[in-house]
Amino acid sequence: MKDTLDEVLAAGVVSGAVPGVAAVVVDRDRVTYEAAFGERQAGGGVEMTTDTVGALFSMTKAVTATAAMQLVERGRLSLDAPAAEVCEELAAVTVLDGFGPDGQPITRPPASPPTLRQLLTHTSGFVYHFWNADNARWYEATGQANISSLELAALGCPLAFDPGTRWE
Repeated sequence: MKDTLDEVLAAGVVSGAVPGVAAVVVDRDRVTYEAAFGERQAGGGVEMTTDTVGALFSMTKAVTATAAMQLVERGRLSLDAPAAEVCEELAAVTVLDGFGPDGQPITRPPASPPTLRQLLTHTSGFVYHFWNADNARWYEATGQANISSLELAALGCPLAFDPGTRWE
């Protein structure tokens, strides 16, 4: 296994797909593989190591989805029940319905509450400001911190559409 993983990771660096890569494989009891190849930054000259700190955007989605599906399998969560049963703040979500003449957001209650299935499949109505112009405009109009600020913001941002009607 080690030789094959080493070849795959090193090939990614040699091909130029990434400047550097680190990987760790664990099982229930121990680390079974650990290696790093390339540089921390392209042309930086600093070697990548297995303890190099990096940003892993969206990795919480995979971990959260796996944990949620395990709880669904055990009958402790339902995919189709309102997600507010688990996170009560979701009971207060609204849908952005446009902007008034003064530029202020107009919101309304959603046609139905978002479910765990919709949260996991990106059909809940929650969107990112950097991909959705209306959502970005909402943040600008309200002055509330968005996800890019790295601040813990309240769940005050409205949905971009009714849950279950679109994907974004």
